[in-house]
Amino acid sequence: DKTIYDMVFTWLVDQCNKLLDCEGEENWIGLLDIFGFEDFKVNSFEQLCINLTNETLQNHYNNFIFCKDIEECRKEGVDVSDVPFPDNTPCLLLMTAKGGVLSLLDEECQLGSGTDMGFYDKVIAAHGKHPFFEVPRLAKNTFTIKHYAGDVAYTVTDFREKNLDTLKDAWKIICRASKDPFIAQLLPEPVETKGPKITVGGFFKRQLDDLMSVINSTNPHWIRCIKPHPAKKPNMFDGPSVLSQLSSSGVLGTVKVRKAGYAVRIPRDLFEAQYKIIAVSKGKPTNPQSIIDCCGYKKNEAQVGTKRVFFRSHIFQDIDLRRKSVLSGSAKIVQAAAHGTLGYLSAHAAVLKVHGKLIQALREMVKKNVALQKREIDNREELLKQQADAREELLRMSRA
Repeated sequence: DKTIYDMVFTWLVDQCNKLLDCEGEENWIGLLDIFGFEDFKVNSFEQLCINLTNETLQNHYNNFIFCKDIEECRKEGVDVSDVPFPDNTPCLLLMTAKGGVLSLLDEECQLGSGTDMGFYDKVIAAHGKHPFFEVPRLAKNTFTIKHYAGDVAYTVTDFREKNLDTLKDAWKIICRASKDPFIAQLLPEPVETKGPKITVGGFFKRQLDDLMSVINSTNPHWIRCIKPHPAKKPNMFDGPSVLSQLSSSGVLGTVKVRKAGYAVRIPRDLFEAQYKIIAVSKGKPTNPQSIIDCCGYKKNEAQVGTKRVFFRSHIFQDIDLRRKSVLSGSAKIVQAAAHGTLGYLSAHAAVLKVHGKLIQALREMVKKNVALQKREIDNREELLKQQADAREELLRMSRA
């Protein structure tokens, strides 16, 4: 029976806590493994309690992560008045505040003539117009709560009985009378208290408050566990199942909010070094604010903090494209200049080559002319010598 299981489980947890407990306020590390958000075809009181826990932890996550993030922006002088902040506090109050769902259920449980439909009618009357509450048109015993992870329809059948848990009380009496010493000692005699008996919902809420008191005193780190598929086999991935888990665990909501805020943050010196070319291309100063102004961004799109430059996600993509465009234009100018220089050098080299050939031809021509002139001179000298010899011969003959 689940009652005996519950008692044994509680006893086991108590024993573990006693063994692990230490005296004094020493440093410690705690691991909290909680059940995930639930939404079945038919959701009852158990799902309401489970989803209340997840809603409460999500509220703590929102306050810790996003409030801390906004405070970080404010410290650098960044205006975050228009940054969306996820706040599920109204949903929590709908379930836990005085006059809320659990409170109205407890009231109905205190009535001897109380019924599930009586509880249902009270909830509809009190919260019918609540922004996180909805009444389905067809189902007459169902109400919907708009949780952070999605809308969940709860069927009120057996809500009252489960909240009173009269069957568990009967089992407790039987267990205390057991002859088995282990079973008997699981449940000591209850201490008599005045006032109405605490309900399951009231006890659950009290435990949840105690848990949050501990968590609020710590520096938490969050780990989201995602099952790749429900088949429990290796090398498998079920996309729809993973997407559903990402949605119900609040991961998609977190990404959406992050993207809507200043998701990209770059140190000022690094930003100036990488993006000053945008300002240089327009002949403007290269400080971060000047670069932002050159792009024409509005204050709610990009802001310069004391240490970093803050961007909306889509704006950072835009400025990165601008940088690449300027670099591409500069590269084209450099390439054109390089091509022009190379063309000039190539043409100049061709001219020099032609000049070299002309000079070589002139040299050959001069060499040939010199050789020709030398032959002519030699021939002329030979002719003159022959003429001189002939005259001498004629003169000698005339004397004889």
